[in-house]
Amino acid sequence: MDSRYRYVVDANVIFDANKGGILHEMFRLPFMFITSDFIAYRELLDPPFAELQKLGLHKLELTGPQIPQIFQIRSTHKELSIRDISVFLLARDQGLVLLSGEKSLRNFAESSGITVHGTLWLVDKLIEERIITRNNATLAIRQMQANWRFLPKDECDQRFEKWRE
Repeated sequence: MDSRYRYVVDANVIFDANKGGILHEMFRLPFMFITSDFIAYRELLDPPFAELQKLGLHKLELTGPQIPQIFQIRSTHKELSIRDISVFLLARDQGLVLLSGEKSLRNFAESSGITVHGTLWLVDKLIEERIITRNNATLAIRQMQANWRFLPKDECDQRFEKWRE
């Protein structure tokens, strides 16, 4: 599949989609979602990675040379977890876009020249692909907010207003 349609996904985007009731819809997009083995086995517990794999989530293992890079980056960027760095390295080394809502990871990735999108971008894509309606998108975002998923309020409000038109 063309790299324009392959995305490295951080756990928080999956958690957002799950809490918003759009997890299955996410995997209906014409994209390949990839995560690291660090995320798959250490963070994806609810829903479990095996379930997400059945939906279409792919896992890539970090290579030998990438492992020391995790600790090198971590030594100067304490705000990033090992799991954050693992998806950063996949996106960087595969030349892919990173999907994450984690501010410190997003800032680090963007400062390294990686394109980053978040959950709201994913919701926009679901609407564009006619997988969900604007109404369903509003309900999904409100459900995420009600379940302590922290999305940028201003961006959410802008979408709600736009989608009402």
